[in-house]
Amino acid sequence: MINTDCDPFDVSYIIDDSEVTCKIHKKLLEKSRLSKSQKMYSSPVQALKFLVRDIKAKKKILVLLDLEMPGVNGIDFLDIITGLEASAQQLSVYVVSSTILEHLDNSVIYNSIIKRHFKKPLSPKDLSQKSVINACFEEYASY
Repeated sequence: MINTDCDPFDVSYIIDDSEVTCKIHKKLLEKSRLSKSQKMYSSPVQALKFLVRDIKAKKKILVLLDLEMPGVNGIDFLDIITGLEASAQQLSVYVVSSTILEHLDNSVIYNSIIKRHFKKPLSPKDLSQKSVINACFEEYASY
């Protein structure tokens, strides 16, 4: 089983329009023990309601975010949550997408709330002790 040395997040938000991807990522997070609970949302709008509550409750939150979704997409979601009053220690966003970042606007790539980009779907290696996730989600990994 994958294990980490840092304190787990209170909650993880998996936001992706693919139900299969959500289930894979939820199972990986459960096995990694990176968070005490996991929530899955197919829509950023649905997730936002609960995310705001968890931010106000001062929970430590991990967000695994897909960028390309119908309606309100991951980029729109990033714009919204960037304006929320959450500390960098409280909210950690990881983009998990099949989209290549070089093709995105620089404001998305260099958004300070994004800790790292992972290729979809996550693998157990992404959640291993050598990954940026195990480094308590605060800095980019040095390879």
